[in-house]
Amino acid sequence: MFKLRIILQFIIISSIFSVSAQENDYIRIEGIVISDDFKPISFASILSKKTGLGTISSDNGHFSIQIEKTDTLKLSSIGYKNKSVPAIKLDKKKNYIILTREIYQLGQVNIIGFTKWEEFKQEFMKKELEPFEQKILVIKGLPDPYRKQVPNNELSSNPITMIYQLFNKKAVLERKQKRWDKTYNKSWQEFHKK
Repeated sequence: MFKLRIILQFIIISSIFSVSAQENDYIRIEGIVISDDFKPISFASILSKKTGLGTISSDNGHFSIQIEKTDTLKLSSIGYKNKSVPAIKLDKKKNYIILTREIYQLGQVNIIGFTKWEEFKQEFMKKELEPFEQKILVIKGLPDPYRKQVPNNELSSNPITMIYQLFNKKAVLERKQKRWDKTYNKSWQEFHKK
């Protein structure tokens, strides 16, 4: 009984010391994220590299985060270069962390102007389209007489409709599916014939 009591006391005392040691490993860091022209950066992301936990800066750039002493802060914001700062280099009270602007350079853009509607229409009509098949629209849960015929999506005289038919997501996926079926169904059927 006496040995059990000593072991229990040892466990309790060691757990108290480990909790206090863990508390000392963490520090709360407060600061302000500013740009290179000394204006506060709102909604900047401040993350702990070890844990991945983080916070964002307020409207006036203020932030507060609790991290380990050996951890590193990773700061990022749209339009600014990312910055990593070790926690050892930061004070507990007030830190001013400067993020420098990141300048993006766009590639060359060619703009072709059409002077008349007819020129635009002629250039647009040169674009080749794959013919669309007639489809049957099936609404699940309704009996067969309620099936609705969808008309052929033929080349329209309206360029906006033509653009929609060319680039909408459903049409693009249907064209890819047709190409896939043509390519792999034939080879699959030929494989099974052998």
